[in-house]
Amino acid sequence: MAASPCSVVRLAGGMRRWPGEGDPLVLLHGLLDSADGWSDLARHTRRPFLAFDLAGFGRSDHPERPEISAYAGDVVEALESLHVERRRFAGPVAALWGEHDALVPPAHARGLRAAAPQATVQVWPGMGHHPQRERPRQLAHFVEWHAAAAERRSSPWPALAA
Repeated sequence: MAASPCSVVRLAGGMRRWPGEGDPLVLLHGLLDSADGWSDLARHTRRPFLAFDLAGFGRSDHPERPEISAYAGDVVEALESLHVERRRFAGPVAALWGEHDALVPPAHARGLRAAAPQATVQVWPGMGHHPQRERPRQLAHFVEWHAAAAERRSSPWPALAA
């Protein structure tokens, strides 16, 4: 598939937008990465994506509230600044780990399974911490399959009041 053009939108942090067909997915990078890390994934799918540089990473500013819990609020604020009015949580949760992930070892998957028993969790053999860089084509299939399944199960949330 041809490379998708990416546009950079200026927010308090950085944001990348890749065009495509259907509802966009919001992609959140992991530790030691940035929104740019999703570029290879965008080349292997037709789905539109929005990817944010979380505070302290990529082109973002230093975090005002240096807490992981602040990221959710930052994403909501960014979506509001882009006038994205219809949002839905496309769960249940889908997560994957690399068998050789030294940053967040696969043993952490047990905690996710306990906290979200409905989650689909996979451990990919021979992979490290960044599937979007190590296996973008395989990750594209994983994302498409889970997004399509979530769309079949859920209906859009009503617009959020400003």
